[in-house]
Amino acid sequence: MEIAGKTALVTGAASGIGLAAVQQLVQRGIGRLMMADINEAALEQLRQDVKTGENQEIECCRVDLSEVGEIAGLYDRLASRFGTLDIVFNCAGIVTGAPGFPDVSIEHIAKVITVNLVATTVSTKLAVDSMKASGGGVIVNMGSTGAFNPNLPQATYSAAKAGIVMLSQSCKVLHEECGIRVNALCPGITETAILDATGDGQRPDWLHELMKSKKIWTAQEMAEQFILICEDESMAGEYRVFANPDI
Repeated sequence: MEIAGKTALVTGAASGIGLAAVQQLVQRGIGRLMMADINEAALEQLRQDVKTGENQEIECCRVDLSEVGEIAGLYDRLASRFGTLDIVFNCAGIVTGAPGFPDVSIEHIAKVITVNLVATTVSTKLAVDSMKASGGGVIVNMGSTGAFNPNLPQATYSAAKAGIVMLSQSCKVLHEECGIRVNALCPGITETAILDATGDGQRPDWLHELMKSKKIWTAQEMAEQFILICEDESMAGEYRVFANPDI
């Protein structure tokens, strides 16, 4: 897909990979961009910082992805503001943090599943509905190498990400049926604020130890891969994995 002039939605846009993806889209001439995040102050700062061209429009929307109704409201707002939709990056997510499974609270288990898997599934459904009306598009869902690597402390997160990978694969037939490509991007450990944002607000000991022996990706590297998936017209119902090889 040629990105220039298209309409895109990015969730988790105010930080990490989502923020880097926003920057990549703007640099490639995206025509209209909806940036969604739960952090309203960070969204406003992003609006001020993003340098758009003469024919580019941006809109910010605070969304709590743990509330399904707010996701529907986001798509209503997008339709009202821009009409069409060509690209969706379901990037927002949270990790289990500390304490890990099974010591994590049942409330946090529900939140991790809801924000990662339920919200991504609902957003994918609403994006498909919108894209069918306009003749096709591309949806990239944020998976993780955690979907393929059993890890007891992160069992909830890994289960959610495995669900996202299967969701994306299950949508393969949409490419032939209505021109919509759904794929998953599965990074290994990436240096972003998400590592500190959940659980007790500290990086757990097991993650510190893991990061000592693995390659750590940057948000910019993963955003570039998101762009490549958008542009690759042959990729549908697939996932792209970026494992963390031993250093």
